[in-house]
Amino acid sequence: MAAKVSLDVDVTFSPDPGGYRDIGFMPGMRPFTTETATRYAALARQFTPANTGRVRRAIRVMVPGADRRSVYTGVRASWSFWHFVEFGTAHQRPAAPFRNAAGALGLHFDDSGRGS
Repeated sequence: MAAKVSLDVDVTFSPDPGGYRDIGFMPGMRPFTTETATRYAALARQFTPANTGRVRRAIRVMVPGADRRSVYTGVRASWSFWHFVEFGTAHQRPAAPFRNAAGALGLHFDDSGRGS
């Protein structure tokens, strides 16, 4: 005899950090991420107001070395006040060059908040 039972199940997906590393080391992945990061950095510079030349010059593409210690390619603003241009201050409207560049490329902007 079959009986109907209602069942509530919570499923939590936990990605394997090793999987991210393996994907990052796949042939062709580093050139792909480098090209995307370079396009993103160029757009971020383009969206940065001209009167903030120091921020424009501080936008850099960080590419992992050939020794494969890192699989991450990123874009970093090496000037510590980039967030004033991105998020604004009491005296300056937010220009949001990083968020606008991400949106233009169909990427998700994620500020880790670490300040690094």
